[in-house]
Amino acid sequence: MVRLRGEGSRPPLFCIAGAGGVAVGFRSLALRLGEDQPVWALQMHGMENRGRPDWSVRAIARRHVTAVRSVQPHGPYRLAGHSLGAVVALEMAHQLRAAGEEVALVAVFDSFPPDPRASPPAIDGGAAPTDQADRGAGAHRDRPRRGQGALPALLPAGHVPAAAARGAPWDGRTLVLVARDDPDSAGRSRWSGHLTGAVVDARGAGQPQRGCCTSRTSQRSRSW
Repeated sequence: MVRLRGEGSRPPLFCIAGAGGVAVGFRSLALRLGEDQPVWALQMHGMENRGRPDWSVRAIARRHVTAVRSVQPHGPYRLAGHSLGAVVALEMAHQLRAAGEEVALVAVFDSFPPDPRASPPAIDGGAAPTDQADRGAGAHRDRPRRGQGALPALLPAGHVPAAAARGAPWDGRTLVLVARDDPDSAGRSRWSGHLTGAVVDARGAGQPQRGCCTSRTSQRSRSW
């Protein structure tokens, strides 16, 4: 977990990077939210340093929840996720609630809901994704590159954990933000059945982001 802005009187915002995304990708967002807003960011385990990646949304969420609670032991929590990170953030919200904690907001940036019916694509001639991912991570441990971690294994398997997400409806307060120029964006409609609580549906200027969230996200900062 990376502290992007540690000072401020407002409750902290915890940002979750997607598959292939890095925590520092939220730096631009943190700067634009103002000096009074603490911002922390998390990325997949093994992304930059050696470590066996988590290969399910629930496992990723469990690890992230532990990290978040080391900074903020009790709620209300404010979570934000980009791409796969949004699916992880929702799973974190379920786990925090199950632990008796309050989740004040989950912000969803440029993401699609999990589809439990979808089968993860095979990789390298039909190998099971988890097996292939394990081999990729193992091969990488044999030939480490400084600062690269398990990135080669994480990227091809980026959609593997999403297919295994619980996809349970979330009835808490949610902000859904999509890029206005994204031809595939459907805002709240794509999340119908997944988000059943109070939802703010917003569109920001610009192209959908591969790495993370940019200045357009700050337009909705008042939502959290």
